[in-house]
Amino acid sequence: EEFTLQLADRNPASALPADSQTRPFGDAGMILAEARIVALFYNPAARTARMKAQMPVLSAAKAGLWDDPELSFDGLRILQSVDKPWIIGSSLAFTLPLSGRLNVEKAKAKAESRAALVEAWGVEQEILGKLETEWADCAAARRALEAGKLAQRELSEVVAITRRLEEAGELISAEAVAFRVADSRALLETQRLARAVSESESRIMATLGLLPGTPLLLNVAEEPIQATTIPGRNDLLERNPLVTLREAEYEVAEESL
Repeated sequence: EEFTLQLADRNPASALPADSQTRPFGDAGMILAEARIVALFYNPAARTARMKAQMPVLSAAKAGLWDDPELSFDGLRILQSVDKPWIIGSSLAFTLPLSGRLNVEKAKAKAESRAALVEAWGVEQEILGKLETEWADCAAARRALEAGKLAQRELSEVVAITRRLEEAGELISAEAVAFRVADSRALLETQRLARAVSESESRIMATLGLLPGTPLLLNVAEEPIQATTIPGRNDLLERNPLVTLREAEYEVAEESL
């Protein structure tokens, strides 16, 4: 619940509907808003990208520090017979950084951490976009299946009528067979559409990071994806993950230079 509130504060489009706060999660079938959150949590690619981004972030927290001093110890033994065969020496070494070098190192580390976070964010946005496309495809596949079932039922009724007409001698057998062949083809098409729905649901489950056999109802009809206005050039430059990533990489190159 805390995570969903944070999403709503940062991006109102990611907020769950009001009724989602008063019913168990996925009680009436998972809607798209809930699926987005599940994908952010469990998608393997998103989890890997976030873990990968943690390395530059942790490195940035330690950047700009002086190198640790080094204490060394050397020993030498003279094999010939002398009064003091052992020569022992020790030293302490530390680095005096040039003026401003540590600040530049900090700036570079921060730029690298930002680039890593932007890259992880871009992976998340790509996954969410893929999820929305698969969600719309699944909704279309289910509507096609319902239309196919309806057409098959109506054709089955026609076949039953033609069978009675054939038995009464009012319809020749060749014409009755044509209707039965059409009914068989409709049945095969319905089975094909059912497989398409199953494959579409499996792709969604994979994007969510869940196993195909997970007992979860996908309510793709509850929240249709609304068409949005075409963003302008400035909006694309500000929100496009690839553009933002390239800007972060450019900043890293500048700090490295």
